[in-house]
Amino acid sequence: MHAEAPKGQGNYIDVAAVTAALAKQTIGQKIIPFRRMASTNEYAMCLSTGAVPDGTIIIAEEQTHGRGRHKRDWYSSAFLGLWFSIIRAPKSLEHITLIPLIAGLVIAKTLEEHFALSPKLKWPNDVLLSGKKVCGVLCESRVFSKKTAQLVIGIGMNVNHTKNDFGANIKDIATSLFVETGEAVDRTALLIYILQKMERELTRFEAGKIKQILDQWSRRCPHVGRAIYVTNNGQREFGVFKGIDNYGRLILEHSDGTNQHLAAGDTTINLKSQ
Repeated sequence: MHAEAPKGQGNYIDVAAVTAALAKQTIGQKIIPFRRMASTNEYAMCLSTGAVPDGTIIIAEEQTHGRGRHKRDWYSSAFLGLWFSIIRAPKSLEHITLIPLIAGLVIAKTLEEHFALSPKLKWPNDVLLSGKKVCGVLCESRVFSKKTAQLVIGIGMNVNHTKNDFGANIKDIATSLFVETGEAVDRTALLIYILQKMERELTRFEAGKIKQILDQWSRRCPHVGRAIYVTNNGQREFGVFKGIDNYGRLILEHSDGTNQHLAAGDTTINLKSQ
């Protein structure tokens, strides 16, 4: 999966190769590529339901307004990373809030299997290498009824960035596969592997293998069992991170032994003892 160092303009992802590799699965039946756009998630969310097939992928070589949770900026440099969104029509909405964690697990497994790295997962949507963020996940949805919705799984991954490619405001908290391995990565091959694994993991999820998924996620999260602070709807609370429940919510154990289940959209973790 290694390649020559990127040479700047023109080092495009091979969309034809990706399409051919994904021909027999749902994810990748249609790929909509862009050289430059504001946000793949934003574009995907604007598509009307039924306008594109289930499993459509929006991919950009560069995003000008990439974003993460709580509308934080995500810096998406041209030709250096993977910036893409997957449109899915979930078969069931019951455990849909687990999907961001599944996407992070897919990335972690990919880094373990192909690069012999030891990624860690930070609830709910970050993948870390050497304590720094290498990948983020942003899932958004539009619910049409109690049984139907359109889900967008957005993934931003730093691949061939050097340390100098990160701005002063993120250089101490961001990393890339190139920084961690010292070798440039073939982004086309990496994208294909991620999307094939995503199909398998989502199929496993739809088959009800939730406990398996939760166990695998928890083993990669070093914060489980640790004392943490959380900001929940503006309120700061202290407790022990006991794990995640069947809906992907953080389980916070208070000093009196009671448990609180916190949803990702409302909660931010602070691991520092302040």
